[in-house]
Amino acid sequence: MENSLWIFYAALVAVFVAARRVTNQHFRWPALDLVFATKLFLCVFTLPFLFFITWPTSPWFYFFTILTGPFAYYKDMVLYDFTAKFGAGVVTRIEPLSVPLVFIAWLLLDFSLFQKQIEMPLVFAGIVLCIGAATFFTSRLRHCSVNKKVLRAMVPLVICSGMLNLIGKGSTEYMPDDSSVLVYIFVQSVIIVAISVWRLGMASAKQVLVFKDNKLLTGVLFLGLSLFVVIGLRMLAIKGAANPAYATSVMLTGPFWVLLFNRLLKHKEEGNIVNGIGIVVSVILLAFLATFYRH
Repeated sequence: MENSLWIFYAALVAVFVAARRVTNQHFRWPALDLVFATKLFLCVFTLPFLFFITWPTSPWFYFFTILTGPFAYYKDMVLYDFTAKFGAGVVTRIEPLSVPLVFIAWLLLDFSLFQKQIEMPLVFAGIVLCIGAATFFTSRLRHCSVNKKVLRAMVPLVICSGMLNLIGKGSTEYMPDDSSVLVYIFVQSVIIVAISVWRLGMASAKQVLVFKDNKLLTGVLFLGLSLFVVIGLRMLAIKGAANPAYATSVMLTGPFWVLLFNRLLKHKEEGNIVNGIGIVVSVILLAFLATFYRH
């Protein structure tokens, strides 16, 4: 069986992502300001570590990592904006639609893995059913009317999330060791900061960093540190899983944590416990079945 630490990493990602979404849902900071400030924080925070690790030598690592930049920028912008407008629950319920996209695409890209899975048809069928169940239960986590306008607006995000995981998996294939995740975070953050400055303009970018709002400064520190943890653990989870869709599915327990956090904070959220339990059971079974495969 393969190293199953990726399951633990992915589960932690779900908790941290939920905490980030609920925080943003409460304070509703401007999306572009948050993206710029948190990514700049990541650049500064990771820089000292880069002098003590071995950088990847493959140009393909840098190609894939740089390519993730625009996708990560778009995803962060939409997530911050939509979470502030529609709440953390709506976003975390629709985003899981990227799972089937990632699952099928990676099987097409890694045909040897597909062949291994076909050799164990019952396990393979179980994995497909688990991913389908996780997606189904996540989308129905709570009964609410998500209008067509919101759903249509989220379609590009779903595609973007799928592409980001696929390209990120490409980066992990050329990581000599786990410390390369720090290089990944730094390079991607530099790209996103550059895009943000281009969008904001240099004068506006400097104004953001004045932090006249102390709550924004606190938010950037929390979201920046938690984003460092999320990206690092996400990449380790994707690297460890045979198929990135497996790691993604475990991370999709986020809606359950959003529901829990909202209840603790007494935020109005019409949660459905049955569907929340359905997600957890689905991803636990998926994680168990996935350990039958080796890279």
